Amino acid sequence: MLQDQISQDTIMALKAGDKTRVEVLRYLSATIKNVSIDQGEQDDQAIQNIIRKQIKQIDDVLPQYQQAGRSDLVEAETAKKNILSAYLPAEMSDEELQKIIHQVVASTDQPSVGKVIPQVMKLVAGQASGGRVASLVNKEMTHPYEM
Repeated sequence: MLQDQISQDTIMALKAGDKTRVEVLRYLSATIKNVSIDQGEQDDQAIQNIIRKQIKQIDDVLPQYQQAGRSDLVEAETAKKNILSAYLPAEMSDEELQKIIHQVVASTDQPSVGKVIPQVMKLVAGQASGGRVASLVNKEMTHPYEM
């Protein structure tokens, strides 16, 4: 289970003296625990969603830090993002994603962006971000023969 792996990695990071990794994993464990208290036990998919949410928060603040010239914070947040990303499955390539989108569009009666995106998101199950899927679906819907 992913939560057990995070706990084991926290212990290993403590033994290794990796302060950044310990901090990130402890925060992640606390977030998982808080969500578990509110919503019940979390499975691996729910934990991955929590991790994605934390990565999105980091992605949201990085441009602000870069704009403010805070390279120290950019490096710290990038390191945190890399640690969290290790617990997610590999992202699907654009080519694989385009094939799935093309199949969904071809099999949908009167395809529209609003009908296609949810179907594709179910099929990719966390292997592609919603923004990436939306972008490629929009491209497929406006230029169907370029893919």
